[in-house]
Amino acid sequence: MAGHWLGLHPYLLINGFGEGVGDVDIGRHIAVNSDKQVICSATQEGFKKGTEWVHKLYEKGLIDPEAFTQEWSTYVAKGKSGRYGVCFSWDVANIAQVSMDDLIAGKSWVPLPALTADVRNITPQNGSYTSGFDRGRCVVTALCKNPELVCSWLDMMYDPMQSLQNNWGTYGEDDEFDIFEMSTNDAGEPMLKHTWLGDASPVEVREAESVNGPLAILDSYYGKYVTLPDDAAYRLNWIKDIYTPDMNTEYVYPNVFMNADDNK
Repeated sequence: MAGHWLGLHPYLLINGFGEGVGDVDIGRHIAVNSDKQVICSATQEGFKKGTEWVHKLYEKGLIDPEAFTQEWSTYVAKGKSGRYGVCFSWDVANIAQVSMDDLIAGKSWVPLPALTADVRNITPQNGSYTSGFDRGRCVVTALCKNPELVCSWLDMMYDPMQSLQNNWGTYGEDDEFDIFEMSTNDAGEPMLKHTWLGDASPVEVREAESVNGPLAILDSYYGKYVTLPDDAAYRLNWIKDIYTPDMNTEYVYPNVFMNADDNK
């Protein structure tokens, strides 16, 4: 059965209602409009209209009644048994039983394009114009007795070969799967090569092997220290071809810390 999938969160469905702001920051409901005003997306008319529309889908039985309460494992189990026509995940291989070859060829699941209600618009995720910059990966507190030692260790996490393993996983382990195998680049230097995962879910492999924490993956690393994974390559193409043309929003809110008053 062919199906549609949409990355990350169902509220991208409501982006076409009202002013077309949507709700790309579901933790804080913050967005920036065309006048550079910071607004609460959850109080906008489009959010209200979009939520009413989603509620109608629920009333008609088009949304799994357990969608709001089930655990991740239940969600995946239903997907693997072919019960979804539309699902939400960064990678549909995390949910459905799907061949990577069929997925890349568009023979099984295909991305769901932007929906048109009052307007047709996709609001970029907050912080997206600052690339993959993240914050809060690690904190050294006043309780640390040897901060210089801890910071030296943290500094090693930014070594290219270590950062790659922090982000994806490692190689050479005697277990069910490894996300990497050690290879060489065109200059004959060590390079981590992504392995073919077959039917294994990419996110499950990463969660089983990756350390996460402080890391840096730069564009210049690809082809020098690491290969570009197949599942990332087709997603980048789909984002560029299917979603980017409908991103009409001029500004995004940066990825910043807030003080207590701002949060309140």
